[in-house]
Amino acid sequence: MCLLLGLLLIRYYHHNKWDKYDWPWMKAVVWVLLQKEENIPPVGHYNPGQKMLFRAFVIFVIAFIVTGVIMWQPYFAPLFEASTVNWATLIHAACAILMLIAIVVHFWMATWIEGSITGMLYGKVSKAWARKHHPAMLDDFKEEEK
Repeated sequence: MCLLLGLLLIRYYHHNKWDKYDWPWMKAVVWVLLQKEENIPPVGHYNPGQKMLFRAFVIFVIAFIVTGVIMWQPYFAPLFEASTVNWATLIHAACAILMLIAIVVHFWMATWIEGSITGMLYGKVSKAWARKHHPAMLDDFKEEEK
């Protein structure tokens, strides 16, 4: 899991940096939920919701690693006080529940926006889909081509 987290961070970190498009989109999140697309500001490759989900997964996995080591019987748990192991168990379980909720919400959002599943599975979307849902992403690609 540590190795996969490292690869995930390396692969997607640059896409998940907060940029100039994110705050206007966050201010308009109600319009996003109401699907009033004419009121939604443009976003780049990932919208702020996706960026927050990425950060949440990173935090959850780090918490799993730390608390998992503390709870690990018979190797590491005896090195800690019982109350520390109990807290680690509680935090581990809470993170698991929160991550499950995040995955369900992510799945729901992916099925809610037509064409998102194709992009998630194959890493490609049509230009029309990108123009509609992530218009600034097209601008980024135009700048890279120059």
